[in-house]
Amino acid sequence: MSKEGDNLLGVSGGAFDEELPKGKCSGRIQMGNASVSFFHEGGQIDLPLEGVEMSLGGASDRVLFFKHPSRPGTAFHTTDHSILSHAVFESNPNLAEQKRDVSRKKLKIKGVLFGVVGAFVLLIVGLTLAKGPLVNLAVDKMPVEWEVKMGEAVFKSIGDSEEVLDAPELIKELELLTDPLLEGINDAKYPFQFHIVEDETLNAFAIPGGHVVLHSGLLLKAESPEEIAGVLAHEIAHVTRRHSIRNMANAIGTYVLVQMLLGDASGIIGMVGDNATFLIGRKYSRDYERDADDIGWDYLLEARINPKGMVSFFEKLQEEHEALTHVEEALSFISTHPATSERIEFLEGRYQDLSADDLDRFREIELNLESFQNRLRSTLKENTDSPILRR
Repeated sequence: MSKEGDNLLGVSGGAFDEELPKGKCSGRIQMGNASVSFFHEGGQIDLPLEGVEMSLGGASDRVLFFKHPSRPGTAFHTTDHSILSHAVFESNPNLAEQKRDVSRKKLKIKGVLFGVVGAFVLLIVGLTLAKGPLVNLAVDKMPVEWEVKMGEAVFKSIGDSEEVLDAPELIKELELLTDPLLEGINDAKYPFQFHIVEDETLNAFAIPGGHVVLHSGLLLKAESPEEIAGVLAHEIAHVTRRHSIRNMANAIGTYVLVQMLLGDASGIIGMVGDNATFLIGRKYSRDYERDADDIGWDYLLEARINPKGMVSFFEKLQEEHEALTHVEEALSFISTHPATSERIEFLEGRYQDLSADDLDRFREIELNLESFQNRLRSTLKENTDSPILRR
């Protein structure tokens, strides 16, 4: 609406007055040279222009009020501030001053609003920048009992979607590898459990709290017990270094992290239960993978298991990647096994640093791998005679 139109027709608004039905109604407010008038279906109410008082109120001070001492129970109100463009606000000194006061208050309100928005933006930016340290602090303070409870929720979800083998005799045989590794961990606070799922891909993963899952394809592709031990040591390190839970904490909101710091586990445990598949599917960063290689290597040395098996299995992963011909499969492999060449080179360097005494200390593992793999094949629903399973 133009200013001229406003001057003639006024603006939409309302009024409070004891003479109105229910004491209030809607209508139009119009400025005149002698009065401010409110027009409604039942008639008209006028407030003398001389002595009229203007003020801001309502939510966020968006409502403009007109009152007059001669009618203390009457007030006109509108959210359409275009009424202030009427020429009478320039010709009447009292109204001109009140208009300036209203304008100054509006500017102050905008300044406060921008300040609040700016502070909120800075808070979000600050929390985003601080989320890494906040994640580490929250995870470091987390009791193991929380982690174990979350791990149970995640493993239950996996059990609902994956073919977890009921093969206690195979898990018992794996203890020839897992027991020495766990005995060498100084801070043995996690109740580790090991599982095999029927999946032909060369993969394994760790769950917060101590669940370690091995794919059948990985176990069948291994050429020595030391290779399986290398994978197990790597996954055990993911648990002890809390990489899985740090991954999950990075995926959740800052509010839940603050809850964790305050000792409230309900937020993260509930989120894990509802989003277990998504959270466990998040890939580790390269730093986490290198850390798990490094710590897992130390676990192998402490258990007197030749760590060369870790290197040789990574080399198998590299061969698997080179054998892939489809772009999607290759990209998926890189995402699951980041920077394998770089990690092989790092571990080869560590192996070269071993002394003759170190090499003499390595134990002979009693696991009969060929027999173990044959029993595993017979357990699989989709039985195969080939030890090499591919996508």
